[in-house]
This record gives sequence, structure tokens and C-alpha cells, in this order.
Amino acid sequence: MMKRPVAQWLSDIEDMTTHQRVTQGQYIDQVGVERWIDIEVDTTDFEPGQIDAVRNAASSLAAAIPTLPAQAIRGWLRDAMTHKGPSLEVQEVDAAPGPDQPRFPTGVPSINSLCGGGYGMTVIAGAPKVGKSLVAMSAAIESAGDGWVVIYVNAELNSSEIAKRLVRYNGGAAPETLCQNMIIYNVDPGITPEKILEFAFRKIDLDHERLLIVLDSVNRLATLSQQGDEARRDSYWGALDRWSEWARMSARISGGIIAFIVVSELNAQDHVKGLNLEYAADLVVRIKDTDEENMVEIDVPLARSSRRGDLGRHRRDWQTGRFCWDG
Repeated sequence: MMKRPVAQWLSDIEDMTTHQRVTQGQYIDQVGVERWIDIEVDTTDFEPGQIDAVRNAASSLAAAIPTLPAQAIRGWLRDAMTHKGPSLEVQEVDAAPGPDQPRFPTGVPSINSLCGGGYGMTVIAGAPKVGKSLVAMSAAIESAGDGWVVIYVNAELNSSEIAKRLVRYNGGAAPETLCQNMIIYNVDPGITPEKILEFAFRKIDLDHERLLIVLDSVNRLATLSQQGDEARRDSYWGALDRWSEWARMSARISGGIIAFIVVSELNAQDHVKGLNLEYAADLVVRIKDTDEENMVEIDVPLARSSRRGDLGRHRRDWQTGRFCWDG
């Protein structure tokens, strides 16, 4: 490996992109500053003070690694899974309010207009075959294009159907940003939140700042969690609570920097199946079929940090993978 002169390193560090700074900082953090200088820096020709300048710059790159947002994201996901942290937090009555939860685009303009987009733990609920996955996929694609890292946990569709929907929505090949920011996990019996956590850690790079996880659907995931050789023998409702509680806690302790889309069925009373899931949600989007082919009614019955209301009739366009307001 060719070493670079001290002066060149000083210039290169100054001009590094965020990703390059993270990659180099991680390397320096692993091997140590002095060892990094031995490996990477040509110290045969330099001006007074330049070695110290390189050493200080390298130390700064390494020191920044633990403070990166992605490190916090990993910690929040882990803590939400293990329920680590205090069971009680005292808040002073004059405490300043924190920032609003980050919004992610849903791919449905009427939802974005009413609520500013999805946020926190967003539940998309409806009867089978009504188009819940269509909304979830459009939100995932639009959010990845908006800079979110998206993990789509697919327990409903086969891989060929997923690929077709991506092509239809994008009108062809997926753009580079989507390929970089989104990954799809097609899951089978025995899948658990712990396994998704393990794979999520592999997807999250150190320069990532926002994460969206789509659970499509949480009902099917609860069923699959009960199957397979390594499955925990929870009841269906116990498994459903484990998935939804991980989503709720991740969104809560991260302030929405980790967001979830939870796709769920409706019960006979048109409520989200498993009332704990509905009560825990930050936002609920409900899709109901009509007598007219490919026409649905969409409403937002629950919203903690935005408006709620009836969004009216929408046409379901399977050819483009989108919902169009029928106003």
C-alpha cells in the first residue's frame, strides 16, 4: 500500500465526504492513531507541526465515531428490544418541549397533506387485499428517496411480486438512491424481532441518521414467530405484542428518528386487530373497501401529533402501485 505524504493527508482529511470521514475514523478507532500513522502516512518529508496536525485530525475522526447518530440508532433498537432503561422518568412541569418527530413521506398525497407524512409508529390497517402493502411499499420507496434508511420486512408477498411492484412504482429500474437506502427481508417461519435486529445492524452504516422499518404484516409475523425449530412458543397475541412493543419503544426512545410502519388487519369492529397495537400507535391510517372496484375509503382515526380525519375515496391503481384521490 502506497503511503501518502503528511501534507496530502492534511488536505485529504479537510476535503473528505461524510462517508469517507466515517470510514476512516472507524479504521483509526480500530488500529489506534499511532499505528494508523505508521501504516498510512509517509513521514519522510514534512514541515514543523504537520505531524501533530495529522495526529490531531486523526484523533478527531476517531473520537467522532461514538457520537454518530447511527451509534445511537443501534443503541435505541437494542434497548427497545431488551426493555433496558429506567421504568420511570421524572419530568419537570416547566421542561421545554422537544423537537417534533421526523416525518417520512407516505406516497399518498392526502395523508402527507393532513398529517405531514407518517411518523413514529404508524399503523396501516385494513381488510385483506385492500391495498395495505401498496401504501407500505410506496411509503418505503418515497422515504428511501428522502434519505431514510428503509428496512422492509416482508411476510406477505413472494419475491417476484415484490420485484414487480418496485418496477411498477418506479416506472422501470430502481434509482440508485433507492438501491442504496432500502433493503427487503423476505421472512419465513421462525422469524423473530431479535433476528431482524441482527440484520438491521448490518444495514445501518455509521453515517445514517434516520431509520424506517416496515413490518408487513405484523399479524403474519406473529404467526411465523410461533413456527420453526427456533421459535419461541408464545401465544399469537403474545408474539403480536412483542413485535408491536419493539416498534413502539424504538420510536419513543429515539424521538421518531427510528420510525416504524406496522401493517395490520382490522377486526370485525373496524378497529386495528389487537387493541394494544392501536393504542400504542402514534398514527393510524385505515383503509376500507367499497362496492366499487378498486375504490377505497381512507381515514386517519388516530393521530397523536397531527390532524386526523376522513380523507375520502381513493382509487387503487395496481399498475403504478399508487393510490389516487378521487376528489
